[in-house]
Amino acid sequence: MRIWLLLLLLAGCDAVRPEDTSHVVVEAYVIAGEPAGQIRLWRSLPLDAPYPFDASTGVDDADLSVIIGEAALAYSQTDPGQYTPNRRLVIPEYARLNLQVNTLNERITATSGVPPRIQIDSIRVKRSVRPVRGLILDSLLIDPTVLDSLGVDSLRVGAQEANIYLVEATLHWTVQFIEQEADSAWWVRTHLAPDLESVGRTDEYFLRTEQVQRERQAASNSPGHRYWSGVYAVPVESPDAAIPVHRLRLSLVRSPPEYARFVAGRSSPGDREPPTNLIGARGIFTGLAMDSVVVRVE
Repeated sequence: MRIWLLLLLLAGCDAVRPEDTSHVVVEAYVIAGEPAGQIRLWRSLPLDAPYPFDASTGVDDADLSVIIGEAALAYSQTDPGQYTPNRRLVIPEYARLNLQVNTLNERITATSGVPPRIQIDSIRVKRSVRPVRGLILDSLLIDPTVLDSLGVDSLRVGAQEANIYLVEATLHWTVQFIEQEADSAWWVRTHLAPDLESVGRTDEYFLRTEQVQRERQAASNSPGHRYWSGVYAVPVESPDAAIPVHRLRLSLVRSPPEYARFVAGRSSPGDREPPTNLIGARGIFTGLAMDSVVVRVE
């Protein structure tokens, strides 16, 4: 009887052991009009394991190749988890992509496409003449005129008054291919990235520094023309303080749907991990077309 009890206890201990949830993660972007670049492969660790953040998680000795249209491109490992193409190949627009990775225990595949190249035609950046007065409550900027209705002061939740410069940036681009082709194929990601590390930054929920949308749904004021506007905030110490001089990067990315789902999934609080287009692994393998402009804001 004691022997059976011991066996049951041992079986119970095995049942609650943490499951090995490690898997291969792929990061691979193929850029239209540019030479094929590196591909990263690493292995994730179980949630209860300390993450080393070094080369020890890199996947070594993988057999990796990418078929780009009709051309097969082999890769060789150059560093832990880093794979470099064996020859120079410029990525053509509209090419179909097929990734094939074989390790000792896994077979990983993915498909994607290369969008046509994209270019920012023009930009416009304007800021408020003077700081906007408001309340900051857990990164949310609130108009002080609604303070009484919200009862913020009575709740004593740590709201503080702030002086905020609002900066609006607009970028324009031209759709150089037949509109119908983009209706079902391509998405765009527009993004503002101000360099404000030295002065701090407030990310208000109601402000928009990034958007992912179907390209056909982007704003337009003439056939073949698209534009997008984003807004970000710069906090200052006093109502008469000047806006800190800083750089702003405006980025425009055209992509297939899988990249749009991946980007949207990364910021979704309900998802434990972003969606993937890989079979046998996690991460992203996709073709992209991109352009960016850096300006000085003062």
